Amino acid sequence: GTSISFLLLLSSLYLVHGIRNLSATTYTLNKGWYRDCYTYYFDFGSSGAPLASDGTVSTAPVYVLVTGYNNGIPTLVPGQKRIVPFFPGDDGYSDLWHIVYLTVDASYQANTVTDAQIALDLWGNTTVNGPLVNCPIVGNGSQTDQSLQTSLAWYQNQSISYFDFGNATSTIFRLYRFPSVPGQFSIFDSIPGDADYSFFRAIESISPPTGYSPNRYRSFQEVANGGASPIFSGVIINAPIWKTDLYPPQPSGSPIHVASLLVIFAIVTISM
Repeated sequence: GTSISFLLLLSSLYLVHGIRNLSATTYTLNKGWYRDCYTYYFDFGSSGAPLASDGTVSTAPVYVLVTGYNNGIPTLVPGQKRIVPFFPGDDGYSDLWHIVYLTVDASYQANTVTDAQIALDLWGNTTVNGPLVNCPIVGNGSQTDQSLQTSLAWYQNQSISYFDFGNATSTIFRLYRFPSVPGQFSIFDSIPGDADYSFFRAIESISPPTGYSPNRYRSFQEVANGGASPIFSGVIINAPIWKTDLYPPQPSGSPIHVASLLVIFAIVTISM
């Protein structure tokens, strides 16, 4: 068969340009609502959430090299980075990756192959489908204001960065936004752990009644009770929820707010 060294030589000959530049970005949490409670999410925009013909998010393959399987569980090549065939701006790119396992030879050394087409030429007859994962590609050097760090992958022999939010579904659920109301937080109808949760959201615009004050509506039910009619904006975004408060926010001076402050004071006092 075709040797790895020959294919790598061909790869080095056609790669004469750098990949499109993505700026290093700090992604910060946005505040939203979920059933009267604050929920906090990242917004990676719409460019990585293409709509498929069946109404779900289109997926893009990512190649994961393995040495074999143990009771059906793939044995990853230690130290090998994932290999992607698409980059933001390419036709076929999606934040939603479909893992494809490729079985390599026993003599293979990690990161010898760093290009998707080369990997397919070598091991394309060994493909095994894996799960869907939400992995938006970002500029090298990007970070978040939380504990989440970037991982590294290969694209056309060059190292790229992505955030890994883990297993995902291609299903799209809704997100309410209020374009005419500055200061109103977006409203979600599900969070991680709910049966109908998804990272990907179809933005539906809400036009509230005259005299509406920001954040009076904090749930889908309150929007429905107010008589507003959601209108699909045509935009789908990747909006992973990071955390959600357990209780609704309390006005300053309320009994629950005062009790919370007393608990915090007691904890601080004990720890001193």
